[in-house]
Amino acid sequence: MNAFSFKNPSDDFNFLKIFYIVFSLALVLRLIGITDPLVSDELVSASIWGQMPLDQIPKNYQFPNNHIFHSILVGLILKVFGVNDFAIRIPALVGGLLSVFLVFVCAKKITENFWVALGAAFLMAISVEHIYYSTNARGYTLTQTFALAVFLLILPLIRKSENGGIEKKYEFSWLSYFWVFIFCALGSWTIPTFGLYEGALLAGIIYSFLFYRRHFHERIRVFSGLSLTLLLAVTALYVQYFVVIPKAMLKRAIANGAEVKLTQFFEDLLAVFSGPQTYIGFGILVFAIIGFVGLFKTQRRIAVWLGILFCAPLVVIFLSYWIGISKKIPHPRILFYLQPFYLICASSGVWIFISQLRSNFGENKNLKVAAASVFSVFLVAMLLFAAKDFQIRQITERNDRGFYNEGLKFFEQLGPNDLILASKQTHVWFYLYGAKEMRKRVLRIIETGKLGDVYFVENYDYGHDQSDLNINTTQSHVEVDMSHFSLHPLAHDKKGHVLISKSVWKLEKDFGAFKIYKIPSKYFIKTLSLKKLSDKEQWTIFSQFKDKIRLTTNEGDSSIVLEYKHSFFISENYPRKFKYIDSSLNINFLVTNYLPGVYPIFGGAEERSEQVKFAPTWFANDWVMEHPYANNYFSRSWFPNIFLSQGGKVLVLAGSLENDYGVGKIKNVLGFQLGNK
Repeated sequence: MNAFSFKNPSDDFNFLKIFYIVFSLALVLRLIGITDPLVSDELVSASIWGQMPLDQIPKNYQFPNNHIFHSILVGLILKVFGVNDFAIRIPALVGGLLSVFLVFVCAKKITENFWVALGAAFLMAISVEHIYYSTNARGYTLTQTFALAVFLLILPLIRKSENGGIEKKYEFSWLSYFWVFIFCALGSWTIPTFGLYEGALLAGIIYSFLFYRRHFHERIRVFSGLSLTLLLAVTALYVQYFVVIPKAMLKRAIANGAEVKLTQFFEDLLAVFSGPQTYIGFGILVFAIIGFVGLFKTQRRIAVWLGILFCAPLVVIFLSYWIGISKKIPHPRILFYLQPFYLICASSGVWIFISQLRSNFGENKNLKVAAASVFSVFLVAMLLFAAKDFQIRQITERNDRGFYNEGLKFFEQLGPNDLILASKQTHVWFYLYGAKEMRKRVLRIIETGKLGDVYFVENYDYGHDQSDLNINTTQSHVEVDMSHFSLHPLAHDKKGHVLISKSVWKLEKDFGAFKIYKIPSKYFIKTLSLKKLSDKEQWTIFSQFKDKIRLTTNEGDSSIVLEYKHSFFISENYPRKFKYIDSSLNINFLVTNYLPGVYPIFGGAEERSEQVKFAPTWFANDWVMEHPYANNYFSRSWFPNIFLSQGGKVLVLAGSLENDYGVGKIKNVLGFQLGNK
């Protein structure tokens, strides 16, 4: 007998037709806005994790939003379809639709009532939380699918048949064990807290052993095999997150995890299950309690197992917090996989409530009408609030998203040597929609020694109504706040503003959530370089560093390499042949090898008797230009760097190597200053 099928589906064809209508409603609601621009954690899924080499995704967990299995699916989609918002959301959409189907099947098998099954599917179909996560490129709906699939597989082992015994016709084969392991492993591979579900199932088996010994004895081989399977799944979880992922990395991810106040947990959990409307949430909670009590009277074993599924994770969460194992209460969306079971109980409660109305008020029309009216008001209110929540979350909020796709089109049509500069606050969307092309342009600028137009990206989406550049316009200048660029650790001055003449600063494009400003290439003067031996004449190498640095020929090309140990600085002595305009911006490039503790810098400074005081210097696009963790994953020896700095009396190239091994290497040094010939 198939755990996912009905005994006689042809006998219930009319009910199935209603389900097809409900399923179609679920599909339509989830297709609305599914092509809108990616946002928030969706961008993290695609930008950070999805574009990582597939074999590296399971090894990296710097942030808890790496839903590993989902990230691998997104990575495969990106390789096939490229940056396509709809395609990236396909795994979440499929998980959402499958969970609507599986909750229908699961509710029918638990209650043997098609109306309850249709009600559970309908509640899932219109749930704004479920719609949101079905159209958000994250792994939450996948965990619902896996949880329902596992429960359907083991359901025949815990339900009683018509004669009061267990299901005799259902054979738990080795294939069943295999699928339980696969679904559990994929669930915890998606979100590690799915291990709470696996632990709850083990707790259910222990409960059966303690209180249903006869039932357990009849299936002792099956329950033993199921326990071993679940333990193997928990072991797989442990290996993934505590062996494959380094301890320090996991610790960092846990520290970055979302949290809530203890007093807020249950309110937020209710919102995760029922939506943001508190009164509707409490109403559904009442029906869920009624449904659970009714199920306890008719299918006690199943009811107890469901109770364990809900209670065991809560015990672990709060006990871990109270005894100090965990320092915070995680956001209740980690229990989103339980929503289908909650809605099954709620739908069952509605059916019990209606049945009681029929039996108790059947002969009293006034009471029947009054009760029906109260129930109808609640139902209409729920639908109206659901429609309102859908309007806000799926339409209004999506329409307010940044037009990142339009930004991608803009970036693609720029010249081959044009430069795009964005602060670290834009890293997620910028990496997905423009950074890869930027890296190509940076390498071309360094190779050719020519700088095209320069574009600054001002982002409002990160801080909503707050800009990451905080541009202040005066009569003659624009003052650009560089504090959201990463200040280089060698720079001493903490001032964060750069003055740029208003005459060279132009708003090129306005995409709503972000604006793009242009400085034409004609205003940038090439100040110096260090690419060939003759270039060294442009630099002053101070005597105290002569034994710490050396210039050598690079293998494979004609450029020279500056090698260094420990710390050094050299200054340029380029005879300037242009007048400065009233600005203070240097854009500096170099290529460096990657070693831990290597800190090259190229920026403005003030020289004082063979000492140097650095002016502010910032990393531009410091998440690297191809991947935030590219240094660790791509087999490259050299990496381009961009430094922005305020103008100083001299330009200085400096480096610090804070380790006892290796040699720092720099090549293809290039500098431009905002000036006027």
